Amino acid sequence: MTDPELSRDHEAQEDSELADDHADKESSRRRLSAARLGTGLLLVIMLVAGLAAAFMVTPRPDEEALVRPTDTDLVMAVGPPASWDPAVISDSASAQLVSQVFEGLTVLDATSQVRPALAESWSVEDEGRRIVFVLRDGLTFSDGSPLDAQDVRRSWLRVIDPAHPSPLSSLLDDVAGAAAHARGEVSADAVGIHADGRRLSVELVRPASYFPVMAAVPSLAIVPESIDDLAPGPAGAGGRRGVAGERWGGGGGGCPVDQ
Repeated sequence: MTDPELSRDHEAQEDSELADDHADKESSRRRLSAARLGTGLLLVIMLVAGLAAAFMVTPRPDEEALVRPTDTDLVMAVGPPASWDPAVISDSASAQLVSQVFEGLTVLDATSQVRPALAESWSVEDEGRRIVFVLRDGLTFSDGSPLDAQDVRRSWLRVIDPAHPSPLSSLLDDVAGAAAHARGEVSADAVGIHADGRRLSVELVRPASYFPVMAAVPSLAIVPESIDDLAPGPAGAGGRRGVAGERWGGGGGGCPVDQ
């Protein structure tokens, strides 16, 4: 066979291989498109079925999802939190439960607007580098012990305790000296949180007028000095306490709370 004939055979073979490759790619593309279409249809069917169930399935008038105990004011039908210590928790489920027991300086309402809680007011000073909170008069923990700005400072210093820093200690990173204290580089005296009676002054490393919103996070709730030793229901801030004799650390679907 002459060289020209060999060349033509080689070119024909290459054309055939290219055609086969194109056909394989086209087939794969069609299979992928079909798979995507099938997945899309399945999602639509599931969505329609879910909506139909939501509108069609209703409980009987005499049917109750949870029977409320007669000797409690509030039942929270959830599992136990990871801890009852606000400085220890970092998950949303625990935060929801702990926020029913301990209270912070501020709180977010249903529209995510910051509102007073333990603080009756606050002011932004020094172009946003200082926030001054004024606590409500006559505050006490639920065991009757007084609650003032020094308790706020102590509670927040627990969050950045260098020996046991909170998983969310970065909440206070904008506070002067807080991050350095959490790393063990400076003492608590160098942290820009100052208490004077009902007045709490927070010095910030940069303008942070949003800080009152941060103060609503459950990890920054105010706790009594006895928090580390509490086994029964904790003496929470804001007038809430555990039922006498109840242990709060074990499992169970509901936690009784006196309001």
